[in-house]
Amino acid sequence: MAASLGWGVIDEQKFGPYEAVSFAGEFAPAASATCAIDKGNVALFRGAQLVALIYAPPKIQLPIGNISVVGDKLRIFDGDLAPAPVGDIRLMPDGAIEVDPIAKQESVCGGQAVVPAVRGKSIDRVRKALIGKGWSPIQAKIEDPEGDAQSIAPELRKHGVIEVESCSGTGLVYCSYEYRKGVVMLEVTSTGDGIFPTAADYSVNCNGKK
Repeated sequence: MAASLGWGVIDEQKFGPYEAVSFAGEFAPAASATCAIDKGNVALFRGAQLVALIYAPPKIQLPIGNISVVGDKLRIFDGDLAPAPVGDIRLMPDGAIEVDPIAKQESVCGGQAVVPAVRGKSIDRVRKALIGKGWSPIQAKIEDPEGDAQSIAPELRKHGVIEVESCSGTGLVYCSYEYRKGVVMLEVTSTGDGIFPTAADYSVNCNGKK
C-alpha cells in the first residue's frame, strides 16, 4: 500500500498480532553508506486492514526512520545518519496501542543488569553513568597499533577512556567501547570526532561472549 502511493518502505516487523511497516517520503544519501530519512511513518496492519498510523508533527527535529522489536516493544528510531531511538510502541492489556518516550534506563538479561539512557550523551558522561550502575570498563587490546594510530582512539585513551576498542578514521567516525557486569557484556557505539564523541547505540550479550 505504501509503495503503491510512492512512499519508500524502510522496514517490516511482526509485532504481536500486527505487521508493522515503517515508510518515508524523503531520502538523502550521505557518507559511509548512510541515508537521512524524512517524512517517516509507522503503520500497523492486521492482515490487509490498517489499524494504526504513527507519525511525527511536521516541524519536529527527529523524524521517524527505522523500527526494531526490542523485547515486548516496537522501538522507533529517528531518521538521522546515525539513527537513535525516539520512542517505543507498546500493546496494552486492554488492546490499546500506546507510544511512549524512551525510558531513562532499561533492564536487560532478565534483570541481571540495568543500562541507563546513553544515546545522545558524550562518552565521558556515558562511562560515568555506566560505572554508577555497576558496569566495569574493559581495557581494550590493541591488535593493530599502526592502524589504531590513524583513529581518534589513542586520544580517547589519553583522556582515560581505556575501553575504546576501535574507531573508524572516516565518515561518521564510529567508535566502540566494551563494559562488563558479571557475565553480561555491553558494547556502546559512538559517532563524531570530538574529544568525547556522542553515544549512538548499544548492544548487550547476556552470556558474556562476543
